[in-house]
Amino acid sequence: MEFWHEMLVPPKTPKHYPNPPKSVATLIGAAEAIEKNHLYAHPTGGNGPQELINILGEMISTSKIRSAVICGAEGLAGLKKGLAAGMSLPGVTEMRRKLSDKKKSQLDTSGKELPWGDDPGGEPQRFLKSEGMAAYVTKRMVQTGLVDPTVAYAIFEQAYRKECYPNVSREQYQRELARLMSEFSQLAAADPANAWDPQARTPEEIATPGPGNRYVAFPYTRAMNSFIDVDQSAAVILMSLGEARRRGVPEEKFVFLHAHSDVKEEPYRMLDRPDFTVSPALRVIRRRLEETLGEPLSGIKHKEIYSCFPVAVRHAALQLGIPFLHASDICKTGGMQFHGGPGNNFSTHSIALMVEILRKDPGSKGLVTSNGGIFSKHSAGVYSTQPCSWVPRHADEDQERARQLLARHHPVPVKMNDQPSGEATVDLWTVVFDVENKPKRAIIIGTLTATSERFIAASAEADIVKALLERDTFGIPCSVQTTPEGKSTFQLHVPSRL
Repeated sequence: MEFWHEMLVPPKTPKHYPNPPKSVATLIGAAEAIEKNHLYAHPTGGNGPQELINILGEMISTSKIRSAVICGAEGLAGLKKGLAAGMSLPGVTEMRRKLSDKKKSQLDTSGKELPWGDDPGGEPQRFLKSEGMAAYVTKRMVQTGLVDPTVAYAIFEQAYRKECYPNVSREQYQRELARLMSEFSQLAAADPANAWDPQARTPEEIATPGPGNRYVAFPYTRAMNSFIDVDQSAAVILMSLGEARRRGVPEEKFVFLHAHSDVKEEPYRMLDRPDFTVSPALRVIRRRLEETLGEPLSGIKHKEIYSCFPVAVRHAALQLGIPFLHASDICKTGGMQFHGGPGNNFSTHSIALMVEILRKDPGSKGLVTSNGGIFSKHSAGVYSTQPCSWVPRHADEDQERARQLLARHHPVPVKMNDQPSGEATVDLWTVVFDVENKPKRAIIIGTLTATSERFIAASAEADIVKALLERDTFGIPCSVQTTPEGKSTFQLHVPSRL
């Protein structure tokens, strides 16, 4: 059996698991994979599991391989629990500092070392080339904190509210987010065998900040964020039809991939995108899947749309032409908030659950989508127990379609100014909170009045943070300054009290 592996290991602990695919291959007895060194790691990105299935399916269809295993795991909950209890694991001092207000010198490092680690020798091969951080973040994004997904997706949510719901009050919008997330929690509660947090929550519990549910980045409370502190794993086995029959797999368990597509966002980098509420990549994926299936995606019975943050699932549904009223229309797992968000491997859980659903409802179809980076790369697949012929991948053609779609609707690229100075307008904003639910800093994306260039800036001034939280400030005037060290701050041209 060929063996393929994708795994997110805790920060600064790769030396404890230098070759995860070989470790797992050894455990399951995949001797051929070890002998031929068919052991691979996939680049970081939540789109990875579905993308791997799409690529490996193509390889199986052309007889390059007979079978493959895709698996991944996240052990962050166990790691944090052990460290908080005084156990040690070399290389994670920074994580321990985050878990405690104590200084490094005050941390107890004498505890028993966590029984983690396996070194079977060698290193995994790289299946695909990583784009690297520089492909989708900038130095200025790092300086302001916009590189953090919890902040970036909060900005996307604000853009979605501004453009798609201009006449809905902030309070009404927040209640709608909470209603949707409450329904997500109910889906997770109905699946306690798989969900990390199978507890149904009311909209009020989700919307109200407080102990255990602080604001992270406005408008998101903790319950609206993907929850990565889990111990979860999942795997998918792919085989050709002939190989499955040779191995004696019961035919009632067969599930086929009917349609698929992988497209990177155009432009790839978040701050270069002219419209945060439009996704050329997802629109091209919709076109490809519907061309292949001969039917609209809205008619597919079972849907699991990637759900790292509320805006991710709602935005994707809009771009894919899928109207919905309830969470069950677009989600089966309970989302990454309540099912659990095991790093890059969540879509493997989604696919595994979709396979179970389709086996119980033979002949129906199921859609699974995934995204990686900051809405940067997307993959999708449509599954069914109904047999079908393999449809070749059209990755290059689909990527070109996305470029053409961008050029047609936004022929003039966005101009960024990394040294902004002067009068400007606030386009989008968020406020980041600390662990005690206190506002820490404000981040804005704005437009310079004189040049129409886009910029990002941050401020920790209490009056500015308060003004943003007390009223909607989309489109209000401001001024921005940049220090010789490259730090951009801003002032609002409105009174702090209204």
